[in-house]
Amino acid sequence: MTNKTGSITKFFETWDCNDNRLPVSKELHREPPSWDFIQSLNEFQISPIGVIKQGKNYHMVWGRKRLLAARIGNETVDDVGVPYHHGQIDVLVITGIDPNDRAKWSALENTMRSDNPISLYEDMMNYFKHDKDATYKSVAVALGTTAGHLKALDKKFAKAPKWALNAALRGEIALSTVAAVAQMKPEIQEECKKDFQTDKKLTAGDVKEKKRFIQEEVYKDLMPALGLDVKQPRQFFTRDELIAVDQWDTWDHMHIAIQELLAQTE
Repeated sequence: MTNKTGSITKFFETWDCNDNRLPVSKELHREPPSWDFIQSLNEFQISPIGVIKQGKNYHMVWGRKRLLAARIGNETVDDVGVPYHHGQIDVLVITGIDPNDRAKWSALENTMRSDNPISLYEDMMNYFKHDKDATYKSVAVALGTTAGHLKALDKKFAKAPKWALNAALRGEIALSTVAAVAQMKPEIQEECKKDFQTDKKLTAGDVKEKKRFIQEEVYKDLMPALGLDVKQPRQFFTRDELIAVDQWDTWDHMHIAIQELLAQTE
């Protein structure tokens, strides 16, 4: 993807995180990123780092934290020897600007969005809100990213409640937690919100546990309503029981009822 603004040209490439056109880690002058950030970099395609090309030289202007996180993740392996990051990183290459103006470009990038991809997601939604003719492609050009990246963010966060997005922006919950909350139904999201407000913390594991707990509570309420006796194993179900299952208005409830009926045959 190439975008020209006056004499300035911007184009995207994918580089190895240890490409010799990039500064070595000791020159990045950043505190080591948190492990949550390193993991989120692999799970979510973060906005590209920015470099200015002048002749054969490259000058990095933003994304030092992202680059350092990619390198640490690539150098760290899990229990089966697989690196936590694949080692590739998107790069926005800018030409036609004096490297002495790098501070201006870095300030612009930091103003547009932080290292948290939710900031980019909210920038995108603001464009769509105020410009009815906006497309992923036009917004991507404006924000200095790719349409594919914006689509991926939309898919991840479109169903996330505002409280979860804001909590992630404040650094109170991880991106993986927001993604987990987004996958839940509104009633479970609301229960997760109550837990977060009470405990002042929330993890993706907490979200999954909340879903399991609510399902178990539904089991308890469902069985008496269907008049089922779970203590006596059997190999058949009555017509009334099957009708009761069929009348549930959501698949989750129907699935629960079917599972409980099948459990009686074990």
